[in-house]
Amino acid sequence: ASQRQKLPMSQRTMLGCCWNVRSLNNKVEDVLAYMLDNSLSVLFITETWLTETNNNITAAIKSAGFKIVHRIRSDPDKSRGGGVGVIHRADIILTQVFLSHGATFESVSAKFKDKDGVNIFCACVYRPGVLSDAFFSDFDDFIGSIFVRFTKIVICGDLNIHLDNCRSKHATMFSDLISSYGLTQLVTDPTHRLGHLLDVVICSHKVIESKSIVVNEPDSSIFPSCDHFPVNFQFGKCCSSTTDQKKTIVFRNLKSICMEDFQSDIESELITPDSTNFEAIPVLCVDTTA
Repeated sequence: ASQRQKLPMSQRTMLGCCWNVRSLNNKVEDVLAYMLDNSLSVLFITETWLTETNNNITAAIKSAGFKIVHRIRSDPDKSRGGGVGVIHRADIILTQVFLSHGATFESVSAKFKDKDGVNIFCACVYRPGVLSDAFFSDFDDFIGSIFVRFTKIVICGDLNIHLDNCRSKHATMFSDLISSYGLTQLVTDPTHRLGHLLDVVICSHKVIESKSIVVNEPDSSIFPSCDHFPVNFQFGKCCSSTTDQKKTIVFRNLKSICMEDFQSDIESELITPDSTNFEAIPVLCVDTTA
């Protein structure tokens, strides 16, 4: 079994990340390892490619000491891809918030309390397809519905707008829109392999430390299908973690299993005279090979 020690969180530090992983289905263990290695409390994740609310992927997330709030793509004509989620440490109480909006983007929303008991709203958003003016109207309504209920706001995700292009009409429209609500987009470096800034970390005043934004380039041998970079950041002191305990997370690295050894072990167990609990045999063999 793979064993990773979860680093103790400082009472003044709560770390987050925004990442388009382009499917959790084939890399959930690697994504969880990234969270543990970077001591992340919260991961805003786009393009989950999940098709069910609960399945083996969500079970793996829970078994690693995390929880997930997510929404699958609901458009039957776009069954593949899409999906947004927020993966968080199990000791952080995150409550889902249900907000409706236009069909030009996907979102999942939640809230948690800061150290003073004030709600912090957080949302993960993903805008696929061709960009139209309808998106700005939908996103305006979305932020407006948040603004009347919350004062501390975090919105992360992949909007597929070239925000690095200062001459872009759409980039200007987006900047003007969030500024009208007193919100700031903090990412300034490219977040895509082709050099564009597509992923955003948007927040109200001091909810996220503006100088903490770091765009990482993941190991391409581990994440060959990821064309977006993870954007790490640190929440402000108002969102400090209350947990300062070390916790060891143990999970099996199924990718390391040698299928020939696994098959051989099962065959050996099946011919053993004392083998009566057939359902336990695969688990026993996984324990010895993973």
